[in-house]
Amino acid sequence: MELGNLKNLEELKADILKLVTNKKNYLIGISGIECSGKSTLSKKLFDFLLENNINTYLLSGDDFLFNRETRYANKNQIQGYYNESFNYEKLFNEIISPAINSDSFSEVISYLDWQSNKMISNEFTFKSPFVLILEGVFIFKKQYREYFDYKVWLDISFKDSLKLAFQRTRDLEYYGDKNYIIQRYTERFYPTQLYHILNDNPDEICDANIKISFKDYVNENP
Repeated sequence: MELGNLKNLEELKADILKLVTNKKNYLIGISGIECSGKSTLSKKLFDFLLENNINTYLLSGDDFLFNRETRYANKNQIQGYYNESFNYEKLFNEIISPAINSDSFSEVISYLDWQSNKMISNEFTFKSPFVLILEGVFIFKKQYREYFDYKVWLDISFKDSLKLAFQRTRDLEYYGDKNYIIQRYTERFYPTQLYHILNDNPDEICDANIKISFKDYVNENP
């Protein structure tokens, strides 16, 4: 499939810098399948905007999970991961929507620490005008698209994504060994991502598509 709006990093930076010149709040979304480089690109864009004196904040969808019991209760792996893993209703209703639509936002929000599987609280403060970067899987579901001013999809093959998972410390520590990583990715993550792509078309509705490969990662992290 040919990707529309194919861009490189410099074109993406120029696009967003042009977008955020007005004195208002903006929400930028960065999504893709697992190990596609979402957090890496988000941090690069975050640093770039700060260097250009733009008030910028960064949020990760991984910080808004349901507890472990809820995430794995459904025997249907696709439905369990797609609908019952990420508490995006809380994220969008309690943080993103009120923050984007206000001059000043400061609230203490409780959310799950996925490593300990316990609830914690943190103060979220945004001072207008600002750019908020949200990265995560499934953030371009149909019900969330309207929130975003600019959407980025990172396109990577499942094969290259799995290669990167083998190098990611978080996956190795959480899953323990490569065989279990393969099982989780092939039985849960990738079937659900395919479902998401076919039903939500996130790669087609984005303002920018960036192709990522294992070679790109290796060249950048020798």
